Amino acid sequence: MEYKNVETFIEYLKNHISDGNYKSRKDDVMHYYEKVMREQAVKVEKFSQSYVPTDYQLDLPIYYIMQIELFLGGFVEYDRPFVNRILPKIEALGSRIEGLQRVENIDFKINELLKKNNKSFENYIFELLVASLYLKNGYSDIEIIKETSEKTPDLRVGDRFVECKRKIKECDYSVKERQYWYEQFQPVSDYLFTLNRSLVFNCNFKNELSTYYSGYLLNIIKRMISRDLDIYENNEIKVELYDVNYEGYNNLISNEIVRVDQPLFFKKLFGYDDNVNCGITQLMKLRYKDGYYKISPEIEYANAGIWHSLSENAEDKKMISIKNNIVKAIRQIPKSEISSIHLCYESYNGKNVENGIKGKAQEFVKNMDADGRFITNLYLHILRPISNDEYPGEFEEDCIEFHIDGYENHIEPYLLNYT
Repeated sequence: MEYKNVETFIEYLKNHISDGNYKSRKDDVMHYYEKVMREQAVKVEKFSQSYVPTDYQLDLPIYYIMQIELFLGGFVEYDRPFVNRILPKIEALGSRIEGLQRVENIDFKINELLKKNNKSFENYIFELLVASLYLKNGYSDIEIIKETSEKTPDLRVGDRFVECKRKIKECDYSVKERQYWYEQFQPVSDYLFTLNRSLVFNCNFKNELSTYYSGYLLNIIKRMISRDLDIYENNEIKVELYDVNYEGYNNLISNEIVRVDQPLFFKKLFGYDDNVNCGITQLMKLRYKDGYYKISPEIEYANAGIWHSLSENAEDKKMISIKNNIVKAIRQIPKSEISSIHLCYESYNGKNVENGIKGKAQEFVKNMDADGRFITNLYLHILRPISNDEYPGEFEEDCIEFHIDGYENHIEPYLLNYT
């Protein structure tokens, strides 16, 4: 598949950085990345709200550009989760680059986006996507509003102000949920490593993860191993243990190159299907014959935890950050001005959870207090990743368009569906 639009936008970004400065910044980021790979061990780090290792936060814009360049260059090792989220957006922006260059203050926004200390790279990308959305709908008088000490919207489109809010990869509840999972995973992973046992532990938590005491899963795994049990279940959890499929993986890589972060890699080695609403965390020791760049690694050791969490309260809690972002967006809008709000929600929870969130969002917007603002439209863009071994950055997009005060803006409300 060709990525001409991606290459076009990446070059556009790099042209805003002097050659020497770009090389120096990229070398600093690549130094750490290569060091991690050459140590031949990839270990999961504790989850944080940013999902970015501290070493990369020092220059997040270059980290993104570097990862996309690794992907475009055909390298085996690249940060698939980040490339997944950013590639379709870069593709969309590259397809509208001529119009974007005519947007007022576009160079100012790009320079802000590329600042070394910018921790909001994807938020800025979303603002550019919304600007390109209005370009797609035939608007030409578009201005990116420079930030001041006063609260301001992000864009002006003709006589309309536009505020953009993008949720982090997961809502606050999901971040905490993953932290609780990590606290269960790490002791089990360390225990299996000391035993030199390459196992997958597939866990279905029947309650909220916050209710399980530290070491709960480890105690169960120890009992299962001592009693040679493949499956354990009670009213709180169901756990299945099975071997890492080294033979299947080795047979696979004897015939084709497999990128380490491809869905196919996790399916074959760990039996993990990322189309199912579950997560995976793993510890691996990798060995490369001729450097780590363009070959599939041999696996010296691996274990993995696959987890599902069933929670009746999760839906309500996942909606909280959406409500908070809507309220924040309202406060950014000037009073008595015609305005619209665009909210991007990247969904990793499955369609059932999404449908519940849609209903709750509709009810919230129906009864929300606009605080004297003349907000005519609110767009909730839901981006849903699709598992695809050939094209890692494929998304589906749903958009709920709320008409407020009886006024309709009549724009095609899709960020990524460019024609």
